[in-house]
Amino acid sequence: MGGCYDCMKYLMVFINLIVFVISLTMIGLAIWMLVDDTFYVSMAVDATNYNVDVYMLLAGGILLLVVSFLGCCGVVRESQCMLISFFCVLLVILVAQIATVVWVYCNSDKLETMIRYNIKSTVEKEYYKDERLQKTFDAIQQGLKCCGADYPADWNKSKNILVGATIEEKNMFNIPKSCCTLAATPSVCEKSTQNLYIGQGIDFSTVFENGCTNKVLDIVHEKVAIVFWVAIAIIILEFIGLIFTIILAVAVGKSRHYKR
Repeated sequence: MGGCYDCMKYLMVFINLIVFVISLTMIGLAIWMLVDDTFYVSMAVDATNYNVDVYMLLAGGILLLVVSFLGCCGVVRESQCMLISFFCVLLVILVAQIATVVWVYCNSDKLETMIRYNIKSTVEKEYYKDERLQKTFDAIQQGLKCCGADYPADWNKSKNILVGATIEEKNMFNIPKSCCTLAATPSVCEKSTQNLYIGQGIDFSTVFENGCTNKVLDIVHEKVAIVFWVAIAIIILEFIGLIFTIILAVAVGKSRHYKR
């Protein structure tokens, strides 16, 4: 029995170390999302909502960090109180994780719709209003070699018309220079993207031909699949941790009873 008990203790420490690494990963990801604006466009145009989501991820990472520390201390010190506390907190986290995974799986279509809407809204409404969003979308267009939401011509719907503009000016639009290929010289890029007339043909030898929405969605689908299976693995691991925790808590209680 002693051998099984010791083996279970080591496994619990190992599980808590994995949870510790996961918590550090969540904290690191949250900090990355706060520093790097690449996530900003596809996930939320509203900066307030975006920051709330990121801070929730950060809080979740910190909570897991505390839980892993609590679990390790409970195992090493053979504290029934700490083990039971660890069990209760981990159970709440596990239920929340399962609910999140189920919700994401059932609402994957809504996620795609939200991303499509946000990118379209960025191009048509927000690009010239939000400097942070502008820099981020420029980086996306250059990085993914794309232009606009679905097509480069989407930029003719962008709300960048000055008050008091003439009729001729209202029939003109600009394409961001971030849509230009790396091979395009500054002068050629300027000519191909600035002061274009609505309905005018676009020079696709200079401007990226494909829109950004599908390219962003391809990346999201790829990453979501990876995150989904990693989340399933974590849930299974935490479930095993729950079983071991309750067994250890009972064993610790019995050992103390016999010592008396």
